[in-house]
Amino acid sequence: MKKTLKLSAASLLLSLAFSTSLPAQNLLFEGTSGSVFKGQLIDLQDGKATIIRSSDNKEFVVPLDRFNSDTQKRIKEAAENMPVVYPRIEPKVSVSKRTKALDYYQEQETLGAKVILHNQGRVNSPPCKCIYIALGENQKIPDKFKVLNKEEFSLSPSAGRSAEHTVKSVYNTCLKKGADYYYSTSNSYESLGYVLVIKDQENNILQYKTMSKTIEKILDNSPGALESLMKASKGNQLDGEFKKAGKR
Repeated sequence: MKKTLKLSAASLLLSLAFSTSLPAQNLLFEGTSGSVFKGQLIDLQDGKATIIRSSDNKEFVVPLDRFNSDTQKRIKEAAENMPVVYPRIEPKVSVSKRTKALDYYQEQETLGAKVILHNQGRVNSPPCKCIYIALGENQKIPDKFKVLNKEEFSLSPSAGRSAEHTVKSVYNTCLKKGADYYYSTSNSYESLGYVLVIKDQENNILQYKTMSKTIEKILDNSPGALESLMKASKGNQLDGEFKKAGKR
């Protein structure tokens, strides 16, 4: 199934700011060798300044000690006033699912996942707050869902690199495929898919991802559904606004 990646307005603005250098400041850079040029400070990390030179719009990284003391001071002051900007982050989720027969009608699902965030930018990423939610769909009652697993964690991928997190596995008992659903109870849920939400340090949603068409449809049709998911706890049954969005 083709992956679906949704970008919020906040994410779009952040990406735009990064690609067009909106948060950058025009500074005069004076090197210890006597060279002088104007440019924009994009980032300052590990004693190295990322700069876009105004004359040719070329981006490069220069150690601070290549500049004279006055320029180093200007760079540090400018860096302190720069807003937090996230580079482009590409999420990847590898889901693991194993099943084991319990009896003639039931089976046990072992559900796990590994979340990888790849930093496509040239600067280190600030902490990304991640929420991984695994959902189950009721096997007897249409449009009724349950949070099978929920885990929150933080990842900060370095420039051009990836950071990963392994979600703790959970067990879910459900009816076997092809079994007579007449014997199932209203508490029988089969794993449906996941939602990965990525937020910035201010808890603004940068993006979310799901591989389930059913979940995708619900989130597309109801802006409140994503908020409901993030507020839900493991074991919660999701009706109300989420159910309304899921009517088919």
